[in-house]
Amino acid sequence: DLGTVGDGFHKINYAVLSVDYRGYGWSTGSPSLTKLCPDAADIARAAPAILATAGVRGPIVTIGRSIGAASAVHVAANSAKDGLPAVAGLVVDSGLMSITELPMVSSIVMMLGPAGAQLLQNSPDPMNTLAKCKLANIPALVLHGERDEIVPVKQAHDCANALPHPRKRKLIFPTASHNDVLIVAGREWSDAVSQLLRGCLGEDVGAAPPPASAPAPSEDDLRAMSIKELKALCASRGMSTAGCSEKIDLVNALLGKKPL
Repeated sequence: DLGTVGDGFHKINYAVLSVDYRGYGWSTGSPSLTKLCPDAADIARAAPAILATAGVRGPIVTIGRSIGAASAVHVAANSAKDGLPAVAGLVVDSGLMSITELPMVSSIVMMLGPAGAQLLQNSPDPMNTLAKCKLANIPALVLHGERDEIVPVKQAHDCANALPHPRKRKLIFPTASHNDVLIVAGREWSDAVSQLLRGCLGEDVGAAPPPASAPAPSEDDLRAMSIKELKALCASRGMSTAGCSEKIDLVNALLGKKPL
């Protein structure tokens, strides 16, 4: 995702500091849910010096997607506390608020019968993200797909309701699921994020900002998508898929090679 939207951040004078989770990418250690938030806090403490070395100064905005929302909210909730820098804004993108309320978790618990349901009910959320939202008193943007099959859209509504700052906005994309928001609604996503970031820079955001849209998917990008993702993209463009019986038909239609 960062490779797709990074240029948009740079165009509005924002640098991006992106860090791999513990045990992923270039990061060392082993993956751990209980270390996710403490790691985010350590990174936030180090961020001003890292950015200053690169010649970057200015307001800090935390952005978290999916489970990364736990890290972003944790840092925002502890803004200017315990050695963390002040945070000017928060973006929650398809954000996970409660692990115990995920459909996949519920499905596993159901296999355990009544004892499983009791276990889930008595198990505390390891990150407590929704409760932390109430402490994140800064301008915020909540983005989510209505058809999200991994993190139900209810968690976006819960997040937005919990955030206390008057400058908060919730944007739900009707045809997007969990992993195709930028494909289905890239322009809307970019415009909304750009507006929040410009506001944190102190710019007048009363009018719609110039679009910092994600580039249109290439032919290779389209061929790598699932049929479900291709149909969602067609729907977002107001295109009927009734005449498409094969995946290649959808790809060609989106490329303008075959009318639908």
